[in-house]
Amino acid sequence: DIGIVTQKQYKNWHLQMEATHFWNPSKNRIVFVQNSQRTLLAQNIGRTWAQGVELALTWGHHSYFLSQTNVTHTLSRNLHTDPLVANKNLPRVPAIQFHHHTSLFLNDIIQVSHDWSYTSANYWDEANWYGSTPRSIHNAFVSLRTNPQHPTLELSCLNIGDNIVEWASRNGPQTEDDVNVEQSISDFVGFPIAGRTWMLSLRWSPQT
Repeated sequence: DIGIVTQKQYKNWHLQMEATHFWNPSKNRIVFVQNSQRTLLAQNIGRTWAQGVELALTWGHHSYFLSQTNVTHTLSRNLHTDPLVANKNLPRVPAIQFHHHTSLFLNDIIQVSHDWSYTSANYWDEANWYGSTPRSIHNAFVSLRTNPQHPTLELSCLNIGDNIVEWASRNGPQTEDDVNVEQSISDFVGFPIAGRTWMLSLRWSPQT
């Protein structure tokens, strides 16, 4: 890894920018692969490499605003000589991962936050025949705390758009001449993700 970080402070505003390039050649890399029965297995893959760029931006005001953005772009290759998998993308390594968080603080009592995460389509098998759909998820949070000594009450709405399906290529993320079909959006191991979810939580951290 090699990277750079720069920071700037102006009165009560703070800005921080980070940029990193990573290069990861490996041998006998352990990768989770989906077999023909759609069962997830951990396998050793021969020679591989993955490289990419990570960017992060944080800025805000110490009393009422915070914004955090992270994006990762990754390229990966299977260096095995078998024509079936040679030079293919590594399973479960998405090309783009993006996350953005915004918080507003109102009178040190109410905090309103929003999260947006995006993961591009990626393959689940070494031959790059079957892949996941891209997923874009929005979450929202409202917290209430009248005093630092008091508990915090938080109302959360996860997956605001109730986004559980996506139109994607039937035969993989990069198939251009195939018919798009409705597919379930899944998590890392292939299970469908939850739809819109409401949560109410009460947290208390005693301070001495």
